[in-house]
Amino acid sequence: MIFELFDNHFYLCLMRFLCCLLLSCLGTNLLLGQESEKLSEDLVFSSDFEFNEGFYIVYQDFKNNRPLPFDSVYGTADLANADLIKKVLSEDEMVYSYDGKEIKVPTSRIWGYSSNGNVYMQIQNRFNRVLTIGRICHVVASITTMTPVYTNGMNSFGMPVGMGVSRVPTTEIKQVIFDFRTGQTMDFNPDNLLLLLKENIALKDEFAGYSEKKRKEKLHSFMVRFNEANPLYFPE
Repeated sequence: MIFELFDNHFYLCLMRFLCCLLLSCLGTNLLLGQESEKLSEDLVFSSDFEFNEGFYIVYQDFKNNRPLPFDSVYGTADLANADLIKKVLSEDEMVYSYDGKEIKVPTSRIWGYSSNGNVYMQIQNRFNRVLTIGRICHVVASITTMTPVYTNGMNSFGMPVGMGVSRVPTTEIKQVIFDFRTGQTMDFNPDNLLLLLKENIALKDEFAGYSEKKRKEKLHSFMVRFNEANPLYFPE
């Protein structure tokens, strides 16, 4: 009798386990199917990809290819796109209509804009064209830094009073990359590229195997190879 009860209990537990396992598998397949369906509905980025034109208020607008349309900006109804962009970027803030409401945003906070098939992102209050778009994006930008200048101080009598330090702005052209997934920008150098290549072990190991001089020479080619191996998708 005891063994019979034990057998029945074991049988019930086994059936419950198998039912749970079956439901779990069905749920996983359903999620994978939805993910696959979602991916198939996305648009693969290519050289002839058409970006929607307008302002990217935040980075996510660029990532989703959903900019604020130019005609949503107040006071620009009669302007061509080029004149509209020039007018907006010359002012301290942009006023636009969204969901029936008037919204103001400082121009310095606008992430970028898209026009004539090109994407521009803002770095230090300058809008720079994104030259390479992919999982790794590439921009050439004018970057201003404050450089220390050391001078010998003099008092009103012309006597030296010690060394003084002042800082002067210095502007130089720099290459910048950013991770499409996060929008995080960084200098385009071997160390930063190596961080982004970590998803592709073969490329990462190949790049790391070169000398420092060779890595600098191969920066662009490895960025291109990584982008080709990792297609970029935009929502349809």
